Amino acid sequence: MKKAFFLLLSILMLSNGFAQKGWYIGGYGQLNASYILNQNSYNYPELGYETTIGYGGNLGIGWNFNSELGLQWNAGLTKGGQKYADEFKIAKNQWEKNYKDVGLTYFHTGILFRYSPIFSKQEYVEDPKLKMVIMVGPQFDFLTKANVVYERDGAEIGYPLPTPALDYKAVSNDKELFQKFVVSGVISLGIDYLITEKFFLNAAVRAEMGFNDINDKFYRRHDGYAASRIFNPGLQVGLGFYFTRD
Repeated sequence: MKKAFFLLLSILMLSNGFAQKGWYIGGYGQLNASYILNQNSYNYPELGYETTIGYGGNLGIGWNFNSELGLQWNAGLTKGGQKYADEFKIAKNQWEKNYKDVGLTYFHTGILFRYSPIFSKQEYVEDPKLKMVIMVGPQFDFLTKANVVYERDGAEIGYPLPTPALDYKAVSNDKELFQKFVVSGVISLGIDYLITEKFFLNAAVRAEMGFNDINDKFYRRHDGYAASRIFNPGLQVGLGFYFTRD
């Protein structure tokens, strides 16, 4: 079984296919674990972190300068955020359940540097069909939608919880709580596989990490505050098409 697997892999690696350079376009879907690193509790006790799933999609247009190097422009949407839950003791033998769900949707665009290293077994193959692809670069995220739900014992209440000394109070539009623009770094490690002369499949492990604080400056004034940053590691799959393959 192992011999058959490595034989198949060798055939894929040594099959002719990928062009040395050319323009291409691709559509990509993502499924992520979504995190907001450092919770903003607005001067109240923090809640425990819950598993949160995000998703997104990209349109990518790229140019391969040669067999190894290229650039790709991306634009798309990412839906993420963080869920929290905890119980607090409010009286003897009485506990209050608290739940918070922060949902953030960003339109993003960025330029990624693309590197497709040639392995030793591919050195004498002019145009391998299967290639590793490493991409890294900046991404610019524009907040399009924010939704924050806070519940106590199953009843939704306004958020943030009131703190008169800081003038914190419930907002009518949750976008008021967040910065409208975030700069992120993206890194992706995956493969491209040519399925026809023009079409290729992509699969990758991808992560994006925010560099700056997502919270609005007004809501950073309480004691113990720490900057909140987005972190979205996950999987990406896509389908691409080569316009030119010189």
